[in-house]
Amino acid sequence: IRYQFKATSNYRIGIKRQISFLLFLVSILGYSQNAFTQVEAENYIIHKIDGNKYYLHTVKKGNTLYSLSKAYAIEISDLVSENPGVKDGLTINQIIKIPVKHVDKKEFKSNQVGIEGNFVTHLVKPQETLFSLKKKYGVGIESILKENPEAADGLKIGMTLKIPVIYDAKVPKVSTKPAEPDSFIAHIIKPKETLYSLAKTYEVSIDTLIWVNHGLPSGLSVGQQLRIPKLTEEYGKKKKNRQAKTRYELLGELAKRDTNMVKDTYNIAVFLPFYLDINDTIEVNKTEIDEETVYSKATVAIDIYKGMMLAIDSIKGTKANFNIKIFDTANDSNKIIEIIYDTSFTDFDLVIGPLYKSNFLMVSERCKKFGIHQVSPVPLSNKILLGNPHVSKIVPSLPNHVKAITNYVLDTSDSAEVILINSYRVRDETLYNLAKREIEEFEMLYYDSLYLDTIKTLKLYEIDTNIINATFKDSGVYNIIVPSKDQVFVTELVVALMKKTDRCSINVYGIEPWENYDNLDINHLHKLNLHITKSFFTNESNPKVTNFYNQYFRRYATFPNVYGFTGFNATYFYLKALDHYGLYFPKKYDEFHAIYPDFGFDFYQTGIESGFENKFVTVVKYIDFQLVEQ
Repeated sequence: IRYQFKATSNYRIGIKRQISFLLFLVSILGYSQNAFTQVEAENYIIHKIDGNKYYLHTVKKGNTLYSLSKAYAIEISDLVSENPGVKDGLTINQIIKIPVKHVDKKEFKSNQVGIEGNFVTHLVKPQETLFSLKKKYGVGIESILKENPEAADGLKIGMTLKIPVIYDAKVPKVSTKPAEPDSFIAHIIKPKETLYSLAKTYEVSIDTLIWVNHGLPSGLSVGQQLRIPKLTEEYGKKKKNRQAKTRYELLGELAKRDTNMVKDTYNIAVFLPFYLDINDTIEVNKTEIDEETVYSKATVAIDIYKGMMLAIDSIKGTKANFNIKIFDTANDSNKIIEIIYDTSFTDFDLVIGPLYKSNFLMVSERCKKFGIHQVSPVPLSNKILLGNPHVSKIVPSLPNHVKAITNYVLDTSDSAEVILINSYRVRDETLYNLAKREIEEFEMLYYDSLYLDTIKTLKLYEIDTNIINATFKDSGVYNIIVPSKDQVFVTELVVALMKKTDRCSINVYGIEPWENYDNLDINHLHKLNLHITKSFFTNESNPKVTNFYNQYFRRYATFPNVYGFTGFNATYFYLKALDHYGLYFPKKYDEFHAIYPDFGFDFYQTGIESGFENKFVTVVKYIDFQLVEQ
């Protein structure tokens, strides 16, 4: 391994790439300009929504706002007023509310209007003239005759005319834009559904749901159609089968103009503390009977490095080239200063590391100055993200663990009573307040008061048996959230709760640090159905994980630990991200997570001018003395 470090301290690789990813945005597909679609009122059934009467129209291919306004004899402004989401155009299968009070009912029932490319088609009815059509569509008679020369001899009942509204009518272009297919799922609101329940069902954020549905100014109502920002199965198949486009086509016009952001070759710097000088000394002083040893502070770097090398060898199907330079920084600020103040440092497009916080911050200042994105692969304080949008942190902070476990409980509790424990320890105050806030947001979004009655807070200045007995009654089912990292408090609480397990059903929900509390009895954890969070969890039943284990063992004659996995995942993820999006990748984290969810990276920006934190946390449960993903 030591030899490999030296041989690869200027490791250079060239990797080809091929872009094939699902663009998590609404796609615009082209349509034949000769397609004809008749726009008809689906039926005359009147629906009563929020006390108002509406016809409901499901948008079909070729429909436009203009054609709908003519089909239903209603002004475009009235359609937009009732359906704010259509102001930028229609999407196929979208449900449009047609306010009955604004419809010209007589004209509506006799209308037969269609769309053909850039024209509205009109079926001539008795007593209609060119002059009446001019008045109806706001198009000159000369323009109508130019497209329909046969009408010069007079109109005949049943004749189909092409009305060039796009060319001559004073109609906004968006109103004559044919409906496009929507890549998003359409969901019809059912009784008792809330934004919270929908966000959990579809695994999207509430903010995203509100944004893609134009702010939901009137809230939710039963029967309302919502757009869910998840690719439909049909759309996904089309995207998957679509012929691969060039990188510039996929990245858009901005990428074409800015070759500094989308490159053929990316330079990556990796700062790892191998302590090669100390390891060389150990090697020199080793006797013939001594076992192979490595300086203890270098083991994390070595494990990350192993995973990185395996990722580099495994990645396929890329077009971009990557120059990867690995620096042995030890924990020496002088070495780091020498590297980052060298004129060649500004050539790097991505920096991974260093591992020590003080060194990381030192490099961050230079990266921020030159707009180089920097990634932390190990647990560091969120302070590294403050005021620097060029930093990403792979390991989720403890607050994200608390949010994850709290939301998991709220989402799965059903009829069980939920109890949030307040330890009143200073070091737990922030975590408790976060859990409390998640519950309060849940309560605002969930309108079932019977459910809300089952969420309570228990204040425990100390573990009091009388309070425990009074709270946890016989035959009850309790889900207990404990946002505490105080080992003494957690241990005492577990022991106290164990005494109640013979009379009631208890499920305890904790956070990742508990796994290292060696004074917790494993039998107690099983009896209390303990669930905890994990920043990183490998599901060994997953074929991809098994394959990685096998490859790693064949190469290194040992199995990977968490840092080996981190090195592999981070390297593979960021090489692919650069390959897909160029240096725009931080703005595309959401899309990339949808493409590669197995990596366990789901980044969000912690502030407008701050960096990105991975919020992906796994909830696991003790089952048969093993942790099992839930």
